[in-house]
Amino acid sequence: MAYEWLDAQNIVGTPNKKYRPLKHIIEKWAGRYISQSDVEVAAAMHPRICGTYPNFNLSARLVQPSDGRLEGIGEALTQDYRERLEPRTYVLREP
Repeated sequence: MAYEWLDAQNIVGTPNKKYRPLKHIIEKWAGRYISQSDVEVAAAMHPRICGTYPNFNLSARLVQPSDGRLEGIGEALTQDYRERLEPRTYVLREP
């Protein structure tokens, strides 16, 4: 789930220095608990992501990933985190 969220983001050249609670943002989209380690491992696995948590090379203009990215992930949307999704967190939406 963390990998899918990161994969939907636009990438910039250098790590962003602005703090963002990525773990919490991803949890709200995925609809379940995500650990900081989950995010760190997903970033390490992703070929386009560099930096260290929470300062990855993500654009400041966050993209809300398509819910289709959660299809086939059995644990997605199994907890109440999605109820706390804040649309204003995102500037763009993935089609």
